[in-house]
Amino acid sequence: MEVTKLWLDDVRPAPPGWLWVYTVDEAIGVIMQGGITEISLDNDLGATEPEGYKVADWIEEQAVLGKLERINRLAAHTQNMCARDRMTNAFRNAVRAWDGQDGS
Repeated sequence: MEVTKLWLDDVRPAPPGWLWVYTVDEAIGVIMQGGITEISLDNDLGATEPEGYKVADWIEEQAVLGKLERINRLAAHTQNMCARDRMTNAFRNAVRAWDGQDGS
């Protein structure tokens, strides 16, 4: 069975049927392989790891550049409210890009 759901978190285990990755680099690597339909991100990944927001930012950038296929469900399961807001904004901008809107 091909995994199409990606879960980024350094502590909380992935729900059944989701691929659990622990780092920003792992998450981006899996997304680049294609076929991901759902993503859920944590932000606070430990003292030495970049924040999960970096993945949301990367998704937004790649969507705007037309280099990333649409991901149907983008979610942030982080308890960090500021990061959740930033992720949600990035996801919203990615969806606008996929929908052919410039966001203005």
